[in-house]
Amino acid sequence: NRSRLLNSLLMVLKYFSGAPSERKIVGVKLFWPVWEEILKKIFDARPKKYTSSFPTPNLLKSGVLARRNTNIQLPDLIVDNGSSLMILDAKYYDVNKTSPGWHDIVKQSFYAQTLSRSEGRDIDVNGFVFPFDDRNVPFDAVRISNSSDLTPFDSQVFPDISCFHYPIRRAMNLFLLNEIDSQYLNEILAV
Repeated sequence: NRSRLLNSLLMVLKYFSGAPSERKIVGVKLFWPVWEEILKKIFDARPKKYTSSFPTPNLLKSGVLARRNTNIQLPDLIVDNGSSLMILDAKYYDVNKTSPGWHDIVKQSFYAQTLSRSEGRDIDVNGFVFPFDDRNVPFDAVRISNSSDLTPFDSQVFPDISCFHYPIRRAMNLFLLNEIDSQYLNEILAV
């Protein structure tokens, strides 16, 4: 289980942080699965609960099913507290150097439209969550705009996607404490 592995890794790091003479370097090759698991836990996100809400692309030959695709595209995080529904994508790169690409934006828009339609509910928050400790963030939303004049391009179909910046240390501490960050979720609902 990735969550158990991550918890163990964080406990090891915490243990060694107090012993300078015996410091060890422990790491992971890829940070994105770690960040995603941390956010799932501290936001109490359960995307697998919504598997049946998302369609699959299947291959046809002459209009007849030729090959069934069982690979379902799911958002990283779906948070449903009963009164609000949030779709969040855990991003894991430096927002000062890069930004969400077309594939991220198109997937996030697809997730929101699909979940809203299949659940018969509005999506209250659709956004990206970046690990970021600095309050001076470079952007807080992504907008699909007309290339000629930068006005919103069909904002009914493609509403802005929010960008949230979550402090890494706070996330790791809450993960280790096995706590849900309801305060932060309420803050992003208020945006």
